[in-house]
Amino acid sequence: MSRWDAGSKVFLLCGCIFVTVGVIFLCACALMLTQIDTLALDRQNDARFLPVIFGALGGLMAAIGGALLVWLRRKRKRTERLLERGEYVIAKITGFPVDYQVTINGRPTYRVECSYQDPVTGILHVFESKRLLIDPAYCVTAETVRVYVNREAGYQDYYVDVDPILPRVERH
Repeated sequence: MSRWDAGSKVFLLCGCIFVTVGVIFLCACALMLTQIDTLALDRQNDARFLPVIFGALGGLMAAIGGALLVWLRRKRKRTERLLERGEYVIAKITGFPVDYQVTINGRPTYRVECSYQDPVTGILHVFESKRLLIDPAYCVTAETVRVYVNREAGYQDYYVDVDPILPRVERH
């Protein structure tokens, strides 16, 4: 799993920013609490609410950022677990849909869509790959792709391994 999902980069960046700003706000809150007498020199109680405001905002931002980073880590661990187990099926590539849910600099992302029919049950399973920044329709010549699956979970837990079928791309 060498390439990052386009959406995962956004979550990583947002998570890091939220955690950093949250910690800065919490440090400012702690500093205000140690200097509360100096802060309230004007003898009004309005200044005493500043540490509460900074603490609440800092805690909220750190919690949101931490939740994003934990979610991203779990997603990454799940994919690593699927790759380590090594149980995969060979799925036929059926299309390359454009994904407008996530856009990067105004450009849509793309996915590789593939399908696999279970020979035992006869059920057709349709899988989608991670989000890609390039249109794979022009550079993918393969007809099949490996899909790492967890059969016990009813194929709900899967990873489409598109890295071997995509070329290395360098933007200039």
